[in-house]
Amino acid sequence: MCFFDAENRKEWENGKYNRLEIDVNKKPNSIGIRPVQNDTKSRYLDVCLYENGVAINLTGEQVRITFRKADGSTFFNQGEVTDATAGRCQFALTNEILSEAKAVESQISVWNAGGQILSTQVFEIYVSAAIPWTDAVESENEYGVLVVLFQEIQDALDTMHKIATTFGEPGDKAAEYGVDTFWGILETLAQRGDVESALQNKIKAYLNSTVGTSGFQSLDKMLPAKSGTQTFTENGTFTVPAGVTKIWVTAFGAGGGGSSGAGGQGGDFIIKKAYSVTPKTNIPITIGVGGKEDNDGGATVIGNLVTLAGGGKGYSWKRHNGAFGGGTQENGQDNPVAHGGIRGRTDGRVGGGGGGAGLERGGSGGDGANSSSYATSGEDGGIGAGGGGGGSHSSGLKRDGAGGDGIVIIEW
Repeated sequence: MCFFDAENRKEWENGKYNRLEIDVNKKPNSIGIRPVQNDTKSRYLDVCLYENGVAINLTGEQVRITFRKADGSTFFNQGEVTDATAGRCQFALTNEILSEAKAVESQISVWNAGGQILSTQVFEIYVSAAIPWTDAVESENEYGVLVVLFQEIQDALDTMHKIATTFGEPGDKAAEYGVDTFWGILETLAQRGDVESALQNKIKAYLNSTVGTSGFQSLDKMLPAKSGTQTFTENGTFTVPAGVTKIWVTAFGAGGGGSSGAGGQGGDFIIKKAYSVTPKTNIPITIGVGGKEDNDGGATVIGNLVTLAGGGKGYSWKRHNGAFGGGTQENGQDNPVAHGGIRGRTDGRVGGGGGGAGLERGGSGGDGANSSSYATSGEDGGIGAGGGGGGSHSSGLKRDGAGGDGIVIIEW
């Protein structure tokens, strides 16, 4: 049996504590305990719980008492385990129970982390009437569950206040840019062209560290990709910027060198051609090297996207879409962005042909002359353009011009 200690005996005797012994498998008789109407914060149930006559071990458990008033409303109150091995617990009788002089149906339940494990049969608490001392009866919910809930709400409000205090209010600049939230400010910083790139990168790197969490997504996915251009005149690697899925490429293979007085061809080319790409991937870039005298130009290669052949040397027919170089006494062919080289002047001897156009103009052909001292060499071609053919003279030909190197321009 549950033995109540002598320390509280006087309080039992004066009615502050109401002693109950309840077996969960037996229906208790209606219990005539002695709380008086409006005796708030001064009346308690001191309960020992049994199952088939054996004290229920309440170690690690929670206890709760549920009440149903005459009007059908229900509410509950958390109890306190005071002697776990003896099955002993206590419950405060609050204003919700004592506000009316009526019978209140009651039931005690034992809970653990997994949920309710058992409950007593329903019993009644009779609340004795008090002589009214005021026209108004205070009604307030004081049960422990709501107290805990209110505390959690207060903690949340305190946290929100700290956040608001830390972040502060939007200033004049925020108003100027039309932003009034922390995220709005970050987005503005990440997109503005006049913000130092190192700062933008730090902001993005910090926010992107939250990728994969439930609360945030990558800033790269939230913001439109910033536009830009990158030009390659030598071998390198293009790293697709975060958030970019399409690029526009202008590129040329290298120009061919002049040969035997004829201008070299311009390299194959593309102008602002669109390609789909994957953000943050690397694309190797190989720039074609211009052909020396009597040599073809090298190919320009952009990863797996495209290979642009170099132009053929003078008098070559290797052209794909590169501009033809001119034969002796002929201009080089134009393309949509540049002109071919101009033929060399003929003065007793044949002038060289102009180089085919690339991104820049083809090399002009050298002048022909009877004397070697007056004949001139062919010019080197500009970017992606063919070299001009050398002019002829009485003893042979002057040097043919070299083709220009290729180029890659990537826009996004």
